[in-house]
This record gives sequence, C-alpha cells and structure tokens, in this order.
Amino acid sequence: GIDRRTQHEILATVLLVRGLVELAADEWIAAVQECGPDAAAFAGLAEVARLQGLDDDARTLASEALTFEPGHSLAQRVLATVDA
Repeated sequence: GIDRRTQHEILATVLLVRGLVELAADEWIAAVQECGPDAAAFAGLAEVARLQGLDDDARTLASEALTFEPGHSLAQRVLATVDA
C-alpha cells in the first residue's frame, strides 16, 4: 500500500486543485504531525498561504521547504510569485 505521508500529500494536492484550500492545508499539517516535516508538506503549505494572500507566511514556508530539498519546484515557484 501507499505510506501515510504519500496518502496525505496526494489527498492534499487533489483538494488544492479542487479549490479546497483549507482542507488541503489540514492534510499537509496532518502529514507533518504524523510523519514529520518534509519539503513537499512545507511547499504545499506555502502554496496555501500564497493563495490566501499571506505572502510573508508563504515566503517563510517555501524557504523552509528548500532547506529540506534545495531546488524543490513548488517552493521555488511560490518564492518567485510572492517576490515578483
């Protein structure tokens, strides 16, 4: 089967694509709480913050994602968008 982190991240991504931003955030938070932090969760939360207009939070979360995985594509896109 699929591990718990992957389950949370897939569900969060689907929710985000469907516009259910707060539910997506809940899934990424659950992934961090259950499995520990990682780049994908922080990048996902950064995207949620960006969509909610919380640019400072988005920047902080995206930067944190990059500490786990330098070059993480979503984190880089969030930073490029909020710093534009």
